[in-house]
Amino acid sequence: MGHLDAIRGFIRQVRREITAQTAITPWMRYMEIEIVEELLVRLHPRRCLEWGAGFSTLCFPESLDREATWLAVEHDHEWATKVDAMNERPNVRIQHVAANHGPWSDKHGDGAYSDLADYVDYPTAFALFDFVLVDGRARADCLERALELAAKTGVVVLHDAQRPYYHDALAAYEHQAWFRFYDVRASGHKERALWIGSTGVPIEKVLDVPRHHRIWRLYGVVSALRIWRLYAALRALLKGRAS
Repeated sequence: MGHLDAIRGFIRQVRREITAQTAITPWMRYMEIEIVEELLVRLHPRRCLEWGAGFSTLCFPESLDREATWLAVEHDHEWATKVDAMNERPNVRIQHVAANHGPWSDKHGDGAYSDLADYVDYPTAFALFDFVLVDGRARADCLERALELAAKTGVVVLHDAQRPYYHDALAAYEHQAWFRFYDVRASGHKERALWIGSTGVPIEKVLDVPRHHRIWRLYGVVSALRIWRLYAALRALLKGRAS
């Protein structure tokens, strides 16, 4: 049943990709989106924080209870204004917080704390948060700040977790779950990863971790075998049924 469930999940991801061609969706892989959506449904968070506004700011709050709030902090004024103009939810707030210094002073081009101190610290006044998504600048510093801002029963999600310069900041989280696969279509066969952490709640209590691991492994197998013709045929078949 486990493998059958993974295959069903994979097909569901393809369907969502077809639908997303004409829809606003987060800039994530669909297996990542499913994880975030499941966390939000099972956690029932009252306060959510996102470092790095985007289409995720517009989509993920659909999974929240009516009384819940979502705060997105964005350093780029033009982008924050654009996302804010698209937002139709009164419980979602996009807050522009300008950088303290530029260009970024760190060697990774992610932004150091000295560059983005106001951005990193801004959510402090609104803590505690039940759900935190780290998907913007200065992610290592945001992960460290999230230790103070996330509730004991809350979770923190790191997008693009494969980047090694984020990893030192993860050690302080007692409970963790990793999701990885290698994308052979990307230059250099790049690893892709999503990380989930909490200081107080086992991740397995708020997410079906084994199920999602099976789905991610299936994606890894598809990528490793390079069976993109089968993938394209499946997309075409599902698209034909949807039309």
